Amino acid sequence: MALASPILFLGLWVTWLIYWLALAGRACSSPHLHRAAAGLGRLCFVSLWRKLAIEERWMQEHFGAAYQAYSQRVAALVPFLL
Repeated sequence: MALASPILFLGLWVTWLIYWLALAGRACSSPHLHRAAAGLGRLCFVSLWRKLAIEERWMQEHFGAAYQAYSQRVAALVPFLL
């Protein structure tokens, strides 16, 4: 089985870092701490959800029907929920 190029993963990490820094900076520039905390919470949720979608697509492409059967049996994040 071929592994994805390390350059691809480096590009994804750099992209995520840029998103994190931009949104975290925006949240922290708020004069109210609760807004900053809410902004960082949204950032975490959106980032995790997007990463989950990318990984799901990658697993489906590389493992095909075996992964499809596995994903129907096992929850993605929270057992019995997602």
